[in-house]
Amino acid sequence: MPKRSRSSTSAFLTTTVISAALIIAAPTRSHAYITSGLPAHTHRAFLRKLTDDICNQSIGSLSPEEMSTCPMLMSAWATAPEKLNLSSDNGRERALAVEGLLKRMIDERRAGNTEVIAVTEDYNAVMKAWSMSGEGSKAAVRAEQILIQMQDLYAAGDINVQPNPESFQIAIEAWTSASDESNAPARAQQILEWMSSIYKSGANDFAK
Repeated sequence: MPKRSRSSTSAFLTTTVISAALIIAAPTRSHAYITSGLPAHTHRAFLRKLTDDICNQSIGSLSPEEMSTCPMLMSAWATAPEKLNLSSDNGRERALAVEGLLKRMIDERRAGNTEVIAVTEDYNAVMKAWSMSGEGSKAAVRAEQILIQMQDLYAAGDINVQPNPESFQIAIEAWTSASDESNAPARAQQILEWMSSIYKSGANDFAK
């Protein structure tokens, strides 16, 4: 049997460790592999590869394992910028990656895969990724658009995406962090007033 070089052995061991970590994480939709102690660049590169592999597949072709990985990847991108050594310079890349995964889930569902269900937490992950992207008012606008979309879908009968308190909080905080927009406090206040309105009207009992 041919001997592996030191570099190839190291690469093999790294891949094995990452794969094992993902196997542990996927069933629980947890971030186990994010906190497993692997180097930040390794985490980021593998997240990028997994994301691209899923998003580039033909619509309707995802396996159950890949479907269960989507929410885990979204949450990992959205909530671990420090661990992944991400800065505001690539915050947009991160937000687009999370949003791309959500779109992939939605497209898969529309293609007839009834096992794929995008839920509130998945939409929240996209909003959070934009909120933490460093894109200022552009990020706040996008987070607010997603929040409104969630409420519209819920009003149309999709109970899986009902905006919850975290949804509203993310959108509000996105505006309070938008230092490039002088009208940001007023935009945050508008969301608070909208919350009160849809709660009082019975349109969303979580908007309180």
